Amino acid sequence: YRVQLRELGVTYLNKLGKFSGPNQMELTDNKGKKSTISAARFVIAVGGRPSSLNIPGGEFAITSDDIFMKATAPGKTCVIGAGYVALECA
Repeated sequence: YRVQLRELGVTYLNKLGKFSGPNQMELTDNKGKKSTISAARFVIAVGGRPSSLNIPGGEFAITSDDIFMKATAPGKTCVIGAGYVALECA
């Protein structure tokens, strides 16, 4: 999505952020350097990775990454989770 956002004039920052006031965020980069930005709107994409189920039968489960890598549809599925990727898989 980064390329599409940049094409629309959105500034992409890969930093840890927290709101520090109305329309302000305090950012910290991977070296610990802090900065503050202001904007009328912020798009926050936290990212994430699927994790394996550590329960009996978990060895039979596949992640959303696995589903998207399959050449064929997985057939009947039980979706665990309620994020947008889980809903896409349902």
